[in-house]
Amino acid sequence: MRSRRRSGPSVNIKDVASHLEVSPSTVSRVLNDHPDVSEAMRTRVTDAAHRLGYRPDFLARSLRGGFTRTIGFVLRDLSNPVFADIVKGAETTLRDAGHALILANSEGDPDLDVHNVRILDQRRVDGLLLSLQSESRNELRSTIEELEIPIVLIDRDPMRSDAGAVLCDHRTGVRAATTHLLELGHRNIAFLGGTPDIRTTRERLSGYEDAFGAAVEEIDGKMIRLGSYARAFGYAETMKLMTSSNRPTAIVSGGVQGTAGILAACRELGLDLGQDYALVSCDETEFMSFVDPPISVVRRDAALIGRVAGQILLEMVVDGDEPRQVLLPTKYVPRGSSSPPPNPSHKSNKTFD
Repeated sequence: MRSRRRSGPSVNIKDVASHLEVSPSTVSRVLNDHPDVSEAMRTRVTDAAHRLGYRPDFLARSLRGGFTRTIGFVLRDLSNPVFADIVKGAETTLRDAGHALILANSEGDPDLDVHNVRILDQRRVDGLLLSLQSESRNELRSTIEELEIPIVLIDRDPMRSDAGAVLCDHRTGVRAATTHLLELGHRNIAFLGGTPDIRTTRERLSGYEDAFGAAVEEIDGKMIRLGSYARAFGYAETMKLMTSSNRPTAIVSGGVQGTAGILAACRELGLDLGQDYALVSCDETEFMSFVDPPISVVRRDAALIGRVAGQILLEMVVDGDEPRQVLLPTKYVPRGSSSPPPNPSHKSNKTFD
């Protein structure tokens, strides 16, 4: 592979000073916006720097001040469109404040979380945004405890007392969704979600259980399937549920990728959304409001999550403020997929071998 090379030697402050026949300190004062510089000299220096192709060494300047003006972001799965929106929100906030964002994708692997945290720390980032695959991995917890830089966790329980956090009220949104399904007449409501060692799963499951408790309805434990937010998990568990003798009439999906797996499995089985089964997805992608029928969602503002996380981290890094923990709301948005249980005469009564 061909390496990238500069077209020529870089121009530094001494080169600009020599060209103008002034001292390097004069050029330095101009380029660092020192107030004790005449407007005429400021114009001469900036014009000459532009003509000569001078580029400031931001890294060296930042290191002299103790900062690199870079922020690391460790996230569990960049392929998830919700995380892409969170990243976009954070990047916009950080960029406006003069900081660059470095992403590290853990691909749902807790060991990669550990690796990525250590690598970004070695690269001397000023702080870390963390959306981790697991909260219970001992090696990860000890690695985070050893960090000497500010951190903000995204939808994860704080792993140390001086960590900031942006959390979402998943419990309220899922409770509202499950309550609505119960009011429509559903009793066999499946819940598919990730592993219980992360806050998101625990909070969503609590909302599901709250709704059953308030309705004084017993939960069939076989309807709860935890393990992954991946499409493959949603597909496999839905195939098992929908081919069982006591299959669900409604499903609450813990994430958008799992929802894709649920839809694929039900389509393969010839089951019609909104007729053979009801569906609510936690989080949404654009297509969900355009399918027929549109898919009900428990919505959170992903871009806002990123913006708030970025702002909290900037307060800690730049201003030295104490960490903040912010709880953002979720909202149940009922659509056509929140339908009553299937009519007994419909093909939902078909059995699968």
